Amino acid sequence: MKFILISLFLIFSLYGDEIQRLESIVKEITKLRVDYEECRRELEDKQNVKMGVKVLADNENKNYKELLKIKDKKIKTLENELKRRKKARVIVKKQYENSNKFPKLTVKHKFIEKKPKKPKKASIYRLKADSDIYNKISGTKIQRWEKGRSFTSSKMSKNWIKITGYFVDKQWTKAKYGMWIQKIKVIKR
Repeated sequence: MKFILISLFLIFSLYGDEIQRLESIVKEITKLRVDYEECRRELEDKQNVKMGVKVLADNENKNYKELLKIKDKKIKTLENELKRRKKARVIVKKQYENSNKFPKLTVKHKFIEKKPKKPKKASIYRLKADSDIYNKISGTKIQRWEKGRSFTSSKMSKNWIKITGYFVDKQWTKAKYGMWIQKIKVIKR
């Protein structure tokens, strides 16, 4: 009898852990099923929301397209109205000008005082960095000057400066041919 009790106790203790392990596995599986169902519902809800947003965006696009068509029509009508008004103004102006029978008086050229144009004063510039010198705007490179070299200029375009003279041993020398440099590479002194 003792042998049977001891063997039952051993069997239950050995298989008792196995039963608890199986029960915990079953609990985990049921928890995973519940989580799976929740995720699936959330995904369906998100897809429904995305579809709703897409439908709203499509409706807004249609509204904007219709509004754009209306505005285009208004622009065309206003342009036509402007053209019509310009033609009417030109006709009225021509009729008014033609009604004058007297010739327009002009002053003779020898009595007109011409003011002499003042030459533009040259400014002194200095190179910020080593730079290439070009024979014309966006032309070919003809020289390379080092940083700090000074020169004078009285002509410039939007992005280029024409070198009219430069300094050699502190003596100013007039440029003998067209020399151009990029404006961003110089500073005004």
